[in-house]
Amino acid sequence: MNALRSFANQVINTVAQNERGGRSRSAQEGDRTGEAGTSGRLIDRLPEILFDESCSSELKLQQIWNKFQTAKRESKPDEAKILLQVLLRDVTTRLEDWRPNGEEAWLERHLRGEAGCRPEKGCRYGHPKHLTASLCSELVTLSQSVYYVLERELLSQADLQASGGLGLLHALACLMRSQYNQAAFLDAGGLQNTSKIVRNAINQLHVCTTASSSGPQGARDESQSTKMSYLYTLLSRCMAVISPFLKSTNVVCKEFKRSSGEGGSVHPLIACNVCSSQLVADYIELLQIIKSSGTASVEQGLAVLRLQASVLEIIKVAYEVNGDTDLLDFGIIESITSLLGETKYNDCMELSCSLSFFDVQSEALKVMATASQRHAVIVQHFLQSDGVHKLKQWMLQVLQAIPSSTGDGGREIVESAFSSLETQVGLCKDNERYIEALLTGVFGLLKDESELLWSYQRGLGGNGNASGGAKLASDTLGFKKHLLKWVAMLLLNSKYAITLLRRHKCWDILLGKNFFMLRTEYRRGNNQEE
Repeated sequence: MNALRSFANQVINTVAQNERGGRSRSAQEGDRTGEAGTSGRLIDRLPEILFDESCSSELKLQQIWNKFQTAKRESKPDEAKILLQVLLRDVTTRLEDWRPNGEEAWLERHLRGEAGCRPEKGCRYGHPKHLTASLCSELVTLSQSVYYVLERELLSQADLQASGGLGLLHALACLMRSQYNQAAFLDAGGLQNTSKIVRNAINQLHVCTTASSSGPQGARDESQSTKMSYLYTLLSRCMAVISPFLKSTNVVCKEFKRSSGEGGSVHPLIACNVCSSQLVADYIELLQIIKSSGTASVEQGLAVLRLQASVLEIIKVAYEVNGDTDLLDFGIIESITSLLGETKYNDCMELSCSLSFFDVQSEALKVMATASQRHAVIVQHFLQSDGVHKLKQWMLQVLQAIPSSTGDGGREIVESAFSSLETQVGLCKDNERYIEALLTGVFGLLKDESELLWSYQRGLGGNGNASGGAKLASDTLGFKKHLLKWVAMLLLNSKYAITLLRRHKCWDILLGKNFFMLRTEYRRGNNQEE
């Protein structure tokens, strides 16, 4: 009898513990879906978004996703792998042209706790949290597979793409257009997993370049080239996923900083290692690898140039959000400065005259300005890296792009360059040494290349074509107009402008005969001045 009572008591206690555990789990679940302010997690302050089953496209996407989830729960890896590819194709196809409509105001109302937490039916503002989270979980596998894929020899590009998850990153990039999806992505560890993929890919690029330089020629070189092409594409897709988090207006990043715990004000790009000093060092290594490696085609070259620009944008943001003193390393500044004033890209004139080629150099300047704004020692590093000469070389490249580019390419390059210079002034208007470096670089070009500027304005580089000469002269006048606007902006914004313009005799150059065309007429008959 005693044994029976003891057994009965054990059963009762077990049931009571289960009930308490169930209530505890229910309470925790309630916290996750409760009112704003009941949880520290950003995603918990947002309502659920549900598929609208009356919409055929959303219903189909839900059905594919449910089948994929079922296959994973039932441990059917082969079926889950096939369904994942189907899911990714469906997400990419349906979201290729999708943009959230009025999402930011809706998001802010919920974050302020003004809109309640009723589920939102339909994917107007974003997608179900669990869809984004399930795709994020696949990033862990992708991060691990980067090493595995590259251990195999002589893989085709198709093999690499199938096993390397480019479709996964493309689908996530489409989802990241929504800040609601970004919050779910951040909560599921997606940003941190993406940064791991970036690090692994850069490490493997280093391995590939080392193997290409030391190994035998032939098939091995072709294999390494294929792998490098894949890794560049992989990194570009990663940058597309990360890119929305770089915007200063990003609501998700601001709210993450506010709710980042006792330390406070931790930017998600630092918390998730995207803008850490260690990863910035990896980004610099990537820029050096790109600079020392060739590309197989113009198309691939343009893609790699865009990748460079994206990497430089991340480094710029790293200087904005990260105060780590490791970012003051002279080698970082020297590597970025070396991108300025390059005369050609891989000996390819088509790439060297492309807007993407000049965008890379403009982004490098933006990094310098942002870093100089945060750390005064950066200007010294910039000057020690021959920064003024590099800046002058860059401006010469911009000027020479006017006759070299086809169509309106020259005008676009000039506009982009002076837009970048205006950004420099906006960021560093109170930094006298950096403003002086900009002035001496730009006006050094005007002084040294006055004859070239004059010949362009006369249309003498128009290849003997009257219409070509007229276009060249018109585009050169456009260059001068942008220059004058930049000087005017400098005078309006920087208290050092007047003093520096006088110190370096810039007025003499601006009012000289070569700049304003106040020189004798050119005799067409015998190519002599009158």
